[in-house]
Parts: sequence; C-alpha cells; structure tokens
Amino acid sequence: MDPRDLFYIKPSVYISSYCYSILRLEPWTTCSIGCPYCYARWYRGPHGQPRPQFIVARLFEKLARRLSRARPPPPYFRLATLSEPLQDPEPQLRLSYRLASTALRHETPVIINTKLPSRLLREDWLSLLGEMADRRLVLVQVSLSTLGDSSLILEPGAEPPAARLEAVEQLSSHRIPVAVRLQPLIPGFEEEHIRAAIEASSRGAVLAIGEPIRLSPRDVEQLEKLLGVEWRGWEHYELHRVEGRSGLLHPPLEWRLEMHRALAAAMEALGRPYHACKDGLTLHRLPGDCCGFTTIGGYTALRPTLHEALLYRREHGEWPPGVKKLCGYTETLSNLYVCGEKLDEYPSLIARAYRLHERRLERILRALREQRDPAYRKLVEPEHLYNPR
Repeated sequence: MDPRDLFYIKPSVYISSYCYSILRLEPWTTCSIGCPYCYARWYRGPHGQPRPQFIVARLFEKLARRLSRARPPPPYFRLATLSEPLQDPEPQLRLSYRLASTALRHETPVIINTKLPSRLLREDWLSLLGEMADRRLVLVQVSLSTLGDSSLILEPGAEPPAARLEAVEQLSSHRIPVAVRLQPLIPGFEEEHIRAAIEASSRGAVLAIGEPIRLSPRDVEQLEKLLGVEWRGWEHYELHRVEGRSGLLHPPLEWRLEMHRALAAAMEALGRPYHACKDGLTLHRLPGDCCGFTTIGGYTALRPTLHEALLYRREHGEWPPGVKKLCGYTETLSNLYVCGEKLDEYPSLIARAYRLHERRLERILRALREQRDPAYRKLVEPEHLYNPR
C-alpha cells in the first residue's frame, strides 16, 4: 500500500455522499479490541496484535506543516477509523500522542474516536487536549453502544461502560469537548442505546452520534448466537449487488428511522443535538457536520455532501447540475466549505483525495438528476423526514 493512502478513506457511494471529511490517521496496523461486529475487518483484515505505523507520524508532520500554510482552514482528521488509537502499545510508544501533538503544533483539527477514553486522563494527555480544546482543534468521540453485560460480548477488549462514562465526565470537567458515539445501534437494544445517550449527556457529552450495525450474512448469524437474539427483515447495505459476493446487511429502514427518532427526541429533551451517521439524510440538520466538529465551533472547513445538495434541491426544485454548481451554492451557507478550485490551496495529497470523492459525488448527482437507477434513491430517502434548518 502506498503510505499516502493511509491518510484518506477511499471513495464509495456512502462516504462520498455523506462525509464532510474523508481524512484519517491510522497509527496501528490492526486492532486488539476484538469486536465481533467490526466492519473494519473487511478493509483492514482480522483482529490481531497491532504494530506501529511510524511512517504515518513522519508523513503527517510534513502534511500538517503544509496545511498550516494554506489559506482555507484545514479539514479535520479522524484518529482513527480502522483501529483503536489508544490500544495497548500506545502508553509505551505514544504514537497517537505524537500525532495529536503534531496536530496542535500546526493547528490541524482532529477527532479522536476511542473505546479506551480513560487513557486520555493521564496528565500529559489532559494538558495536550486542553490546549487543543482552547484552540478549537479537538473533539473526543467516546464510542459506547450499551451499558449492560452485553458490552463484554460486543467489545471484549474495551473499557467497561462505567469507566467510559467516568472518562466522559472527567474530560468534560477539563473543558475538553466530548461526543458519545452510539455505535453500533442494534435491534433489541433500543432502551440500552437511549440510556447510554442520556447517561453520557448527563456526564457532559455535548452531542450524540448514532450509526446502525452492518454485518455480513455470516456475521449476522454468529452475532445472533452470541447475543441470544433472532433478527428478521435485514436489508442489503450496498446499493448494487456484486455477483459472487454476499455483501453486507443492515437493519430494516423502519427500525433505523424509529431508533434515530427516539435518540433525537431523547437528546432534544436534554438540549443536545443528535446526528445519524452514514444513514441517509434522516434527522440531520444544517448547518453542521454529522461528526459534530462544527457543533462545538471547531476550526475547520467541510466538503459539500448530499445534505447540501438536497438543500439546493429544496430551494431550486432540482438537483444541482454538478459538483461545481453545488460548490458555488455552498458559499451562501454559514459553514466554510472547500471544493473545486479552492482545493488548490491544500497539499496535493489532500486535494487529490478530495477530488476523487468529488468525481464519485458527481456521478451520484447525475444518477439522481436523470433518475435512471432507482437504487440511488436509497441515499436520500425518506426525504419527508429531512429538516435542513
């Protein structure tokens, strides 16, 4: 693999349609948490003993330095997307700490996504994150699905839910912004998901993000046995089936909508926002990115997505005739977007990655305009629940 490919998520229908940043930092080769639902195994390989990728730290130093010289604000990076950034080698090798320190030094925004948040309560991490928070450069996403004993089955190498909630409270008390990432959302665990969202919010989480589970058919059967449940009516996740491949499944649309509605209502009662991740345009409100970075006033620039395209359609009666038109339209919105010619200000690695996603989004917009392939409607349904402002 080209080391430069470690810094961005490759284009796909869902990522190119929904995600406001496609940048990532992957300090480890694999993950030792051992979650049986982990979708990253299809990209990264099976769970195992992680090895450090020091080249990521070396290249990120150069990349962040160049980003700091660009005119637009930098996009945010996710630390990490395919593995736990704070897993066992971290206390000794301090690779994730090195990446976060580089981000602070060059004022590059970062989202830290972790199931081991207690490891951020060390004095060195608290000092670093506090300074990043003062500059609006960091959001900590604490991943939490359930509060009961099922967490031992779902996330065997993670911290107990009580420890993660305590970390949410401690980080929040140090004025470090924290989001609770409810992932995965699983049929049969509705009440536990809502309890987790409410409890994390009461401990200081400023927003909640929910992402439904997706599994291969084989993993669906295995997880049913582990949890002692039986699921029905799961739908194909991919828009188009590939012959010879079983593909992925996720819970039916009706269940996902009901779960998102319940979580949004629970968070609204607490005065907190809720965002649905990579699951259509349901319950996502502009302005703001669904990862929550702009919700905390983070210093960043976004890429246009189908959320903005649908807002354009509501105002103009049609889908935007291409990414160029969508890019111009975003100049009328309150957030700062970077696309098209503005990408020339960024390092070539980032500009190239963003343009690859723009090309995929261009094809998606064309398919929606021409209505030749009804499968693409899945990306924007059900529209009647979309509340853009």
